[in-house]
Amino acid sequence: VLSSSRSDERDQVTFGLVTSFTDLITLPARTRLAEGSFAALQQAVGAEVLNVAAQTEQAYYDYVGAQQVAALRAQIAKAGALSAALATRYQEAGNLTPRALALERAAASQAQLAALDAQAAAYGARTALAQMLGLSVADNWTVPAQLPLPVAREDELAALLSLAQDARLDLASARAQAGVRADQLGVVGWTRWLGELDVGFELEREKEGGRLTGPLLAWEVPLFNQHEDALLRADTELQLAVNEVRRIATDVDNDVHLAYAKVDS
Repeated sequence: VLSSSRSDERDQVTFGLVTSFTDLITLPARTRLAEGSFAALQQAVGAEVLNVAAQTEQAYYDYVGAQQVAALRAQIAKAGALSAALATRYQEAGNLTPRALALERAAASQAQLAALDAQAAAYGARTALAQMLGLSVADNWTVPAQLPLPVAREDELAALLSLAQDARLDLASARAQAGVRADQLGVVGWTRWLGELDVGFELEREKEGGRLTGPLLAWEVPLFNQHEDALLRADTELQLAVNEVRRIATDVDNDVHLAYAKVDS
């Protein structure tokens, strides 16, 4: 609105409505990129959930195993104490040398120390499991006294590798993210030559009372600025996504080989 300094003239008023035609052209591509990013995010969240579940399961087995080891160490310490007491009687009766008695007592003390260490390890494992489950260590909750027996036969290593490569959600998320970055690079490659194209409608009321109406067109011609920075950024993001896929795939293979080696040992 431009106000006139003359009382016999009306104010000059201009109305305009402009929209980005470039956004309209690239809407399908941007929608596709957004859907791909959302799918990758869903897989990443699912991978984190499964990771927490796996850590909780590991903490459970660690606690059950530590509890079983503590019970075994306690039995060994009890047997060592009985053996030391019997050796003391033999020594008092003159049937055992002082050196042999000292060795028996040292073995009993060593077994008692090992039992205490096992108890401490079991308590630490209980604390870790309680933290994963959101429980209190002092609460009256228990786990089985023994671990289940190993299966008669493990799956083949090749089958486990194939399953891990196909089923790992973090790897699937990384692959989806790499696909999105590749698609984004293609979109940037052809949109950087388009430039910003705005279309609209304009109405102008002149001071004399007449009206001017007509279309509005504004086009950014990419002569000096060809958006090479956006292209370089998209290419860099694609390379980072591809490297992330390779890193996770390598970690998956290493994890499966390590777990398989532990089972064999």
